[in-house]
Amino acid sequence: MELGLLSPAGRDALARAEALRGDRNRSELAVAAELRKEYPADLAAAAMAQQELREAARAKFARAADMLFTRGGYEQSSSEMIARHRAARFAGFRRIADLCCGIGGDLIALASAPDRDVLTVDVLAVDRDETHVRLALHNAAVYGALGRVRGCVADVRD
Repeated sequence: MELGLLSPAGRDALARAEALRGDRNRSELAVAAELRKEYPADLAAAAMAQQELREAARAKFARAADMLFTRGGYEQSSSEMIARHRAARFAGFRRIADLCCGIGGDLIALASAPDRDVLTVDVLAVDRDETHVRLALHNAAVYGALGRVRGCVADVRD
C-alpha cells in the first residue's frame, strides 16, 4: 500500500495522520479510528504505519518526515552519514548504478553529493521490487536529486 501513499488521497491521508498524531492527547487507537472514518481502511492503516516509520527514520534521515518507507527498506537503508561516506568514493564518475537501491539511502547521497554537476551525473536506481524503486525516486525528489536519477525495475543478476 506504500504506492497508494503517492496518490493525492494518500498524501492527504499522510498529512491527516501527521496532524492527528501531533495531538498528544489522542491515543494511537483514536488516531486510527479517526483516519478510518475519513479514508479507506487500507489507506488509513498505511498512513499510520508510514508515520511510525517516519518517526523511526529521523535517526537516519534529516528529511524523514517527507520520505516514504517500507519496513524492510528502512531497516536495510544506510544512514545519511554512511551513505555520504560511500558516495565520496565515486566522486568524478559521470554514470553510477545503485544496485539493489532499496528506498534510496545510498542513491540520494550518490545523486546529491556536493561535487556533482546536475548536468553530468546520471545515477541508475535498480531494484527488483517496483515499490522500492518508486519510493527511491520519491525520496530522491525529497532531497532535490530526482533530475539526476533514473529508476529501473530489474533483477541485478540479469
